[in-house]
Amino acid sequence: MARLHLRNVEVAPSRYPTLARRPNNKRKAWRTRTSRKLTEMERYRMNTVRQEYREGEHAALDEARQVMWDLAKSMHERLGRHTVRHYYRLIMHQSHIKVCSRKTSRWNAFLSLRVKQRNDALPEGEERIRVSEQVAKEIAAEWHAMSPEEKIAATEERMGELVQRAENRKHGSQTFTVNAFHDARSIVAQVQQLLEDLYIRTGTETMMINCHPTTADYMQPNVFLSSDRLRDFVVVAAGGTAEDFAEKMEGYCISGIQGVAFSYVENIVRLKKESSKLILSLLRTTSTRGPVGRMAYTNFDARVTFPLGVVLDFWPLKRFCSPGELSSAPELETLIHAFKSGRTKFRLLSDEEWTEWRERYIAGIAAPSMEADGSTTGITSPQIPGAPIAASPPTSLPTATTTTLSPSSVSSPPELPATSLGTTATLAGPAMAAADAATAADLAAMPARKRARQATTFVMVDVVTGPDGRPIQVPKRDRSARKKKDAKATITSTSSSSPAPALPTAVSSAFTTSCSTSTQRASSAASPAAAASSMAASGKASRKRKGNEQA
Repeated sequence: MARLHLRNVEVAPSRYPTLARRPNNKRKAWRTRTSRKLTEMERYRMNTVRQEYREGEHAALDEARQVMWDLAKSMHERLGRHTVRHYYRLIMHQSHIKVCSRKTSRWNAFLSLRVKQRNDALPEGEERIRVSEQVAKEIAAEWHAMSPEEKIAATEERMGELVQRAENRKHGSQTFTVNAFHDARSIVAQVQQLLEDLYIRTGTETMMINCHPTTADYMQPNVFLSSDRLRDFVVVAAGGTAEDFAEKMEGYCISGIQGVAFSYVENIVRLKKESSKLILSLLRTTSTRGPVGRMAYTNFDARVTFPLGVVLDFWPLKRFCSPGELSSAPELETLIHAFKSGRTKFRLLSDEEWTEWRERYIAGIAAPSMEADGSTTGITSPQIPGAPIAASPPTSLPTATTTTLSPSSVSSPPELPATSLGTTATLAGPAMAAADAATAADLAAMPARKRARQATTFVMVDVVTGPDGRPIQVPKRDRSARKKKDAKATITSTSSSSPAPALPTAVSSAFTTSCSTSTQRASSAASPAAAASSMAASGKASRKRKGNEQA
């Protein structure tokens, strides 16, 4: 074949490898260094260096803040419209919204108490005293001169009042409609400004809709969309503009509808979905030893506790099962409320508890599965109803057989009444008795085989606890029985050794008639030559069967 010479082909630079030339092996560090444990002196030096750096950083920040405060003072002196704190916030770009709240201190309570006492002592019409730097210094001198017991006694009552005032300011409802309007308008404007700045910095899309539930409020429905992309999305998703959607939302709130009307079946389905999602989310939140694909209710110990080390405490229902198996709305609501309130919860075992639990679990499952003497203690063979009567090939054919009814062969199973059972037909004869004896002797001469015992069902009752804290049983799915190769031979030997169940009257009569007819035909057609040939054939078949068994 002719070779292809690619001369004028531009090849990509080696520093930009293509997918075809990209190596498959992962890049490794050209050197590795094992970590060395530091000594006490080395750790002390590192902590000292960190502390010095932290102190220097704080000192530099204090100097920078002081410079900014001086600039704010100069702006206040030159402009004179707002306070120094206002200009300081403008310079530092501080938000007016509280990011975190501080706990009320006893110094704040004492300062508030002394300012209130001074204002109460002032005559009417005089300007009230406000907390300032000069007033705070005067009260601080008195505060530092007090002992800790005196501070607690002086501020105990005022502390409760300040806490209650803060709660009312945060969660208290506005009494007047005008106050509610101004409060909502100012807060919404601040939030919109923050969301606009957030979109400019990070590109985060935000949609906000505000409305009031009564017609007495002054504020109209307000819509905020960070970009036109969200406006187009509302048109596509809701089938109208964002303003129309806000008006519909306000109408729904003013109508006073408390909830959507569901039928009983729809409510059950909704509760099942809610409870399932809630349980799975809590399990995923608790688990830290691996991902959780789904919640397992059957074999919870083997599928959840063993690989993840998570147990369930205070299950509120009597039966531990999946929410999909529950059909009662009160039970589902109880289950949801128990998980939401924290009464029922998943608990993560510590490493020591998890290791101990796994050892006990493995020890419980790995029970002795075989007995040395080949006995079958504790194992019950399944009883097969209506098992066929064993028909062992006779070693010799009798010259004449008779059909008789044996009174001892009439038996009544315990689950059926004796009046509904008929008599059974038994074939009596020396040849049949000899065949049964030979079969029994062959079975007795066979070596006893070691049969595997069924594994004991091991239920860990400490992985799920009930409402009272006591462990409840976890549902287990039993393993299906193994199919044995010699099941047919086992059934045949069992049927031949045990008395066959009695047949109904009609079946017994028909069987007796057919046996009598066949016996009469065999006795009338039998001859010495035929008997000899039949015995030879049966002996040959018996030797062939024994050879196959030995092989």
